[in-house]
Amino acid sequence: MDMTVVGAILVVCMLLMLTSGIWVALTLTGLAIIGLSLIENSSIGLLLGTSSWSATTGWSLTALPLFIFAGVIILINPDTVFGLLRKKSDALGLHITAVVVRFILGAALIWCATASKYPTAILIIGWITIVAAVVLGIMGRANFIRLMSWALGVSSVFARMGGILAVFFGAFLVYAIV
Repeated sequence: MDMTVVGAILVVCMLLMLTSGIWVALTLTGLAIIGLSLIENSSIGLLLGTSSWSATTGWSLTALPLFIFAGVIILINPDTVFGLLRKKSDALGLHITAVVVRFILGAALIWCATASKYPTAILIIGWITIVAAVVLGIMGRANFIRLMSWALGVSSVFARMGGILAVFFGAFLVYAIV
C-alpha cells in the first residue's frame, strides 16, 4: 500500500480515536498496530513486545520527573519537606544521602550531556553538581549541620521560590534530555 494512503488512514483513525475519548497513549498504541498492519509487517507482535518491554523496564528517565514532583510538593506544602529535613538534620544518613545523590546526579548529567539538546549547559550543571558533592563530602559533619541549620532558617522566606525553581529545573532537564 502506498505510504500516502497509509498516512491518510492513520490520520483519520487518530482523529476518530481521540474525538471518541480514547486516551492518547492507547490511541498511539492503536495507531502503531494499525500502521504496522497496513504496511504488512509480519513481526508486529515481536516489535510491540520488545518495544513495550523496554519502555516499561527502563529506569533512565525516572529521576527527571522527581525534580518536578519535589518542586510541586514544596510549592503546595513546604512544611512537609522542610519539617522532615529539620528532624533529620543531625543524622549522618542525611549527610551521606546529600553527597551520594549529588554525585550520582552529576555523573548522570555528564554522561548524557552529549545526547542532550544543550550539551554545554548540561555538562556545566553536571560538573557543578559533582563539585557540590565533593564540597559536601569534605566539609565535615559539624559544618554540614551548621549549613543545614542556616538553610532551614532561611527556607521559610524562600521555600516557595525554591519550589518554583525545582519545577523549572526539572522541566528544563526533561526538555533538554528527552
